Amino acid sequence: ELAARELRERRAAYERLHSAMGSSNTAELEEAVALASGLDVDGTDIDLAKSKLEQLRSLSAAEVAAEEARKQLMETKLRAYQLVKQGKAAALGELLRDASLAGLWPHWRDHSGRSLLVYARQVKGKTVQ
Repeated sequence: ELAARELRERRAAYERLHSAMGSSNTAELEEAVALASGLDVDGTDIDLAKSKLEQLRSLSAAEVAAEEARKQLMETKLRAYQLVKQGKAAALGELLRDASLAGLWPHWRDHSGRSLLVYARQVKGKTVQ
């Protein structure tokens, strides 16, 4: 039982460490490194996390803000393509009316190089065309 519990704790620490490495939250990454260090997690994973933490700490406020803006834009693009596929024209229009997206969305491309309009035609989203 003890071995199984320790294995679960170590596995949870691995998952938390890798999840924290994917985000840009330094506090979360610090906690994950501390937890992983105390639970006999592989040293290479901890070293990778520590180097990511140092990289995050070395970023300026402007670089952090730019990265957050980039992530937000990617999420918005993903949401726009989802709304096209679902045929939700009103929600798509509302999303695209955002002032920060005014001139950007016509230039968006998905992983296949399709614009929103081309994608709408291909998925036969008549309501959003």
